[in-house]
Amino acid sequence: MALAAPPSDVPLVRARLVADCASIQPGRAFRVGVLLEITDGWHVYWKHPGDSGLPTTVKFTWPEGFAAEAIRWPVPQRFTQPGDISGIGYAGTVLLWTQATAPRDLQPGQNITFRADVQWLACKDLCVAGTAQLNLQLPVASASQPSEIQLFETWERRLPVEPSKAAQVKSIRFGGDPAAGRPVVQLTWNQPVRDVHCFVDPGNSLLVLDPVVQTVGTETTVRLEMKPLDRTQALPATVAAIVAYTDAAGQRHGLAVGVPLARETQK
Repeated sequence: MALAAPPSDVPLVRARLVADCASIQPGRAFRVGVLLEITDGWHVYWKHPGDSGLPTTVKFTWPEGFAAEAIRWPVPQRFTQPGDISGIGYAGTVLLWTQATAPRDLQPGQNITFRADVQWLACKDLCVAGTAQLNLQLPVASASQPSEIQLFETWERRLPVEPSKAAQVKSIRFGGDPAAGRPVVQLTWNQPVRDVHCFVDPGNSLLVLDPVVQTVGTETTVRLEMKPLDRTQALPATVAAIVAYTDAAGQRHGLAVGVPLARETQK
């Protein structure tokens, strides 16, 4: 992967810190995230970038007393990069967000500052690293005032869901040889789908080869192969994966699948 200076003074990625409220209510939950706007033809990476690339990272700094959940990652897409190298990430725009809860003892009239430190690698024919230190100040009020609701609702719909909550999924089965790191996921759809891909989140303990995905009619078979990075360690009980697909209406979706690595299971 060739790293280079930006090709012009125009930033390849613009980053903004946004919230779904214009004021914070004590004790109430709200959403806050980093919106990345990416120059046409370029892409940034998912938390697991594939065969090449660097993960996009967002590190929030929360004021005292605020609690926050894990970052939500929308369904990514696959890129074929120079040298026929596979990459996983986002083009156009992406919102990486979380839900936070304000402490109950906040006093109306205060102003609260939130911070996010963001790092990314933007790639096309070459790759350019980027960073941003973002700040957002919101007042505290007795009643929360909404803001950017449509933006957050749009990206919430792009999160992967459990197979049981997806209308397109008729059944999902697990087989293969999971204990040896070669599990198989078989999906039956209620109607034909297309552009099916599988993205695996191996964490810090697994080496995962590119999944082999085959779809015939309403049946999709995903074959995985993985092994521990430390050969003295056993495989984990499950590995997290996203099965992404496009429905008949052209909408992109993703299934959040916990693939068992111990024994065959059926749902």
